[in-house]
Amino acid sequence: MPHSCLINRYTHYYYYYYHYYYYYYYYYYYYYYYYYYYYYYYYYYYYYYYYYYYYLYYYFYYYYYYYYYYNYYYYYYYCYYCYYYYFYYYYCNYYYYYYYYYYYYYYYYYYYYYYYYYYYYFYYYYYFYYYYYFYYYFYYYYYYYYYYYYYYYYYYYYYYYYYYYYYNTSIATTTSTSTTTTTTTITTTITSNISNTTTYKNNDNDNNNNNNNNNNNNNNK
Repeated sequence: MPHSCLINRYTHYYYYYYHYYYYYYYYYYYYYYYYYYYYYYYYYYYYYYYYYYYYLYYYFYYYYYYYYYYNYYYYYYYCYYCYYYYFYYYYCNYYYYYYYYYYYYYYYYYYYYYYYYYYYYFYYYYYFYYYYYFYYYFYYYYYYYYYYYYYYYYYYYYYYYYYYYYYNTSIATTTSTSTTTTTTTITTTITSNISNTTTYKNNDNDNNNNNNNNNNNNNNK
């Protein structure tokens, strides 16, 4: 076997082996690249999923925060409004109650003042009535006393005069008709005067009684 053929064969074998090794290495590299690509894709997918989850979490957190804030604000505002309304209502009722109490107190004071005024007026009227009654009684007593003694004195004077005249007439010795006529005339005159006086006194008493009755009726009214 020549030496060149051996070298060529050996070279060919070596070349073939090297080619096979290169091919294997390329295949391995391709496989590794594919695996790396797959891994990268998986990582990217995982990253996307994580990002989506993070976004959802963020959205949920924002929604929760918004809901909490809204409820808190709404509840606080509503509570504040309710408290304000309650305070206003309470204050209005208190003011109304105070006004009512003031009005009642004023009415009571006015009523008391009116009652006091009425009582004073009644007392004054009673006092006036009593004074008037006393004055009337005093006047009546004075009037009665005055006229009673006046008429009694007047009657007594006429009676004395008549007695004296009659006594003098009886002693006289003259029995003429003129004297008798004169005596009769005087007697008639005196009797007439006494009768008139008695009638006047009776009329006066009747008038006084009528006045008393009228005054009593007026006082009773």
